[in-house]
Amino acid sequence: MKIFNWKWAALIVTVLMIVVMVLIPMTAEEPLFPVTEISVARQTEMMENYCVMCHLDRAKNGGLSLEHFDAATVSPALATMLVSKFTTGVPLEEILKPEKDAVSVEAIEAGKKMGAPSVMGVAGLPLPTDSEINGFIMAMADRTRGAEQWHVARNGDVVSADISRVTPLPVREGRRDLTYRLALTCDASSGEGEIMLSWSPMPAHGTLEAVVDGDSPIEFVLDQWESMANGDPGRSPPSSVMLAGSGMSDTHTSLVMPQSTLEISGPLPTDTVAFSFRELAQSDQRLLSVCFAG
Repeated sequence: MKIFNWKWAALIVTVLMIVVMVLIPMTAEEPLFPVTEISVARQTEMMENYCVMCHLDRAKNGGLSLEHFDAATVSPALATMLVSKFTTGVPLEEILKPEKDAVSVEAIEAGKKMGAPSVMGVAGLPLPTDSEINGFIMAMADRTRGAEQWHVARNGDVVSADISRVTPLPVREGRRDLTYRLALTCDASSGEGEIMLSWSPMPAHGTLEAVVDGDSPIEFVLDQWESMANGDPGRSPPSSVMLAGSGMSDTHTSLVMPQSTLEISGPLPTDTVAFSFRELAQSDQRLLSVCFAG
C-alpha cells in the first residue's frame, strides 16, 4: 500500500499557486481619484484650447484674461481662481489631501461635474479625459500656496499684482468656498491700468460696496450680463467688476489706489472681505500708483 506523501502534495500546491498568480495577474484596485500627471506645456495648451476664447484681453469674462496664460508662471491667486471654477468652489484642503477618502472624492467629483464641463465645454471640442482634468486641477492646486500674499510681476513697463481671499459659503449640502481675486495692472509708459475684482464660483447681481482706507463706501451696481466672447448665446450675471481703469462702466466711480486697505462687501452671502495694501512693497505701490492717482 502506497503511503500518501504530504510533503510532495504541499510542494505541488505551492507551485500551482505560483503559476496561477503569474498567469492570472491580480486586478489592481482602481484609485478613488485617478490623476494623469500632465506637463506644464499641456496645462498651458488646455487653457489655450478650452478657455482663452472667452477670456481675452478685450473681453475679460469673469474678470480673467487667459490670453497670455503660462502654467509655468501662473500666479497663486489666479491658480486658486481656476481651481474654484473647475470644481465649483470645492475647498482647497479637500483637493490637496494626500490621501483622499470617499467623502472628499465625492465632493470633488460633484463640484467638478458642475464646473469643468461648463468651463471647458464652450470651446465645442471633445473634453480631455476625466483623469487628465483631475491632473490639471491638481497641478493648479499645487500652485495655490501663497495666494493670500501679493504676487507681483513685471513685463517691460507693465507691472501687475494680484492676491486672493477665500471664505466659506453658507450652503445646506456640502461645503463650498468663495474665492475673491484682486488684480492690478499698470503700464507706466501710457499711464493706463485697471483694478479688477473677480469671484468664483457664483455670479451675482446686486450692489457691491468698496471702502478704500476707511473712507465712505463707493457703490458698484452689478446689473449687467456677461456674454460669451466666442459668440455663444449663453450669458450669466457678472462674476467680476472693474473698480478702476479705462474700461469700467461710466456709471461707476473709479477708485484711487488704496494705501492701507480695501474692504469689499455684498451682494454675495459672505462677510466683508479685506485686502491689505500695507503688505504690498512700497516700491511696487509706487509703480502701480502711477495709473491710479487721486
